[in-house]
Amino acid sequence: MNEVVLRCQQLGKQFNDVGSALTIFEDIDLTLYQGETLAIIGESGSGKSTLLHLLAGLEQPSSGEVFHGEMSLGSLSEAQRSELRNRQFGFVYQFHHLLAEFSALENVAMPLLIRGESKGSALRAAAEVLALVGLQDRGQHRPAQLSGGERQRAAIARALVTRPKVILADEPTGNLDERTAEATWQVLETANQQLGVSLLIVTHARSLAARLQRLYKIEQGKLIEVNS
Repeated sequence: MNEVVLRCQQLGKQFNDVGSALTIFEDIDLTLYQGETLAIIGESGSGKSTLLHLLAGLEQPSSGEVFHGEMSLGSLSEAQRSELRNRQFGFVYQFHHLLAEFSALENVAMPLLIRGESKGSALRAAAEVLALVGLQDRGQHRPAQLSGGERQRAAIARALVTRPKVILADEPTGNLDERTAEATWQVLETANQQLGVSLLIVTHARSLAARLQRLYKIEQGKLIEVNS
């Protein structure tokens, strides 16, 4: 069986709302294996993005634990969680969040520069992943000079440049037209098949969710597997 890259156990999240506790979800168990693709769907406000943030250690759960491999994220300091995210996770969002003043190549290299790698090494690695996503000729262009689909592909390249074990994607095609969304999915699929990166995608798009190996739905605070 493949390595477990990410799992949560009896995970729950509550928020205080005008003096009372509002439960977003509770008792969620989920396991993601190396090379696996998994989608989570649900209505707006059901907690999909919150679950993604908990799995990445960006927020702390009210109950339960998140494990990366055998390591509990709750046992780590914030600095250790940040380092873990930089080395093991890639993030893709509905909006690309590229830095306007930098070229596509520099944007993609940024996680490696933050890690402390030399500029030359970071730029070489960035050029490799830009080629993987079909942007080898657009590296010197700034975000404003790229199309919406190109910006999202650059964002995926940035997520891949650290060679993460898993990409966590929050509505990665939500801001794209149908044709561009298809091209974006093809890039994510290539990363999964060629690099063995696990994909965990939160999405409203049932057509996208159906293409992943496993499908879950958050409903009334529970995580339900839609297909076996």
